[in-house]
Amino acid sequence: WPDGELVTPDKLAAWLKEDILLRRVAPPQKKPRARGKVKGKVKAVQLRRQLEQEQLEAAALAEAESLAEALEVPLAEAAQLLADDREGYVPPTAIAPAAADLAEGSLLTRGTIDAYIAAVIELWRLQVAHGNANTENPRGAAVRGFLEQRGRQRGKHDRASFKNRGTDGIQAGYSPDEWLRVQDLLLSGAAYMPQNLRTRVDLLFGHYYLLRGENRRKMELADLSLLDYPSSEGPTPCGCLVTLLRDGKLNKTAKKEFMGSLRHKDPLFCTQGALAQLFFWRWHVAGEPSPSFRRRQDWYRIKVLVGRDREQELSYPTQLQETWRIFGAAGLVASKKTHLPRRVGAQDAETHGTSLAQISQAGRWNQSVLCQAYLTHLPRQFMRIVAGFSASPGDYFLARAAHEPPYVLQKQLWPWIEEWEPRFEARARRQCWAEGGLDDDDLAADGFLKLMRRLRI
Repeated sequence: WPDGELVTPDKLAAWLKEDILLRRVAPPQKKPRARGKVKGKVKAVQLRRQLEQEQLEAAALAEAESLAEALEVPLAEAAQLLADDREGYVPPTAIAPAAADLAEGSLLTRGTIDAYIAAVIELWRLQVAHGNANTENPRGAAVRGFLEQRGRQRGKHDRASFKNRGTDGIQAGYSPDEWLRVQDLLLSGAAYMPQNLRTRVDLLFGHYYLLRGENRRKMELADLSLLDYPSSEGPTPCGCLVTLLRDGKLNKTAKKEFMGSLRHKDPLFCTQGALAQLFFWRWHVAGEPSPSFRRRQDWYRIKVLVGRDREQELSYPTQLQETWRIFGAAGLVASKKTHLPRRVGAQDAETHGTSLAQISQAGRWNQSVLCQAYLTHLPRQFMRIVAGFSASPGDYFLARAAHEPPYVLQKQLWPWIEEWEPRFEARARRQCWAEGGLDDDDLAADGFLKLMRRLRI
């Protein structure tokens, strides 16, 4: 190619046609014996690909083994759980349920090919950012045609192999009654299984924020804040629990993305109430030290869904295990587990009349430059509807919020809020820790304290 290594639509299409689309799932092979020094570029490329495949197989096998041990299930079942629940996970061919089919060398799925394309697109964006002239998006008509062709091929394969048609159908979710049963089970069992409080927050964030499991695991206290809406929303003060998202499957460049939820009409489905219960257990019952806001580094790594310690995120096997357990107790049968709330949350919003534009905005499937640069891009119509109210403002009313508890009673909950507020006021006057202020300016901490005050009531 005369333009060297620059990414172009023609190059991407040629790479797909001559290489990726011809690849097949590699069957398990014995390690080749050493037969002297390898010569030739072709042999070197083959060995490199084989090594990469072996490394991917080893990583997939190790993850499946870890999950099988945590869930106490057969290895093949753990691999199938990962394949069903996580996009992009390819089970090790040695233990995949369709091992016979894989051994024959089945074609790569459209999702796998999309992953290859996404890597090339990232390289193209980097080249454009450095001022190169290849500004045309490589994902052109030819690439889209190849993907559509592979989709048709996989459709014929699924039909020939009698793949379960309900896996990705309308029934692959949970009904409102089943969703209510999940909440009842989590709350009724929280007294002897306090991790239920964490699981409840996890599932509610997935359903009402349309967050992927990865986003929920990575969420930190510093990502949470409160946004008050005007009184035109209704007679009850309307506060939105906002979370900042800077990392995830489709956000590899740390773009600012936000999502939020209002207090739900039904307290069993209220994300803010569930979060308050989790924080009460952590800081009043479990004995976790309250966060220190002296410096940003003292609290910026504290997770919302904690793992072994408060700065370690909840592991994927634990998240899957807890979700699987509660779904099983509720009688839910679904191939996807941690990703299911995001899917059902979008479907539920559509059922109740939310526009596709609002659902896309809520799920961050379509982000305009204006939203990314200046706006909170919070889908207020979506948030009203999924909280149990109408799409139009004016009827936001919560009977349980009609009377505010006395301030003396409120201060019994998280009393350290009042201890830190004078220091924030002093910091606004540019005073450091020794002078009664803080060592760092921290708008995130100020916003988090305001949120904690609201969670009291």
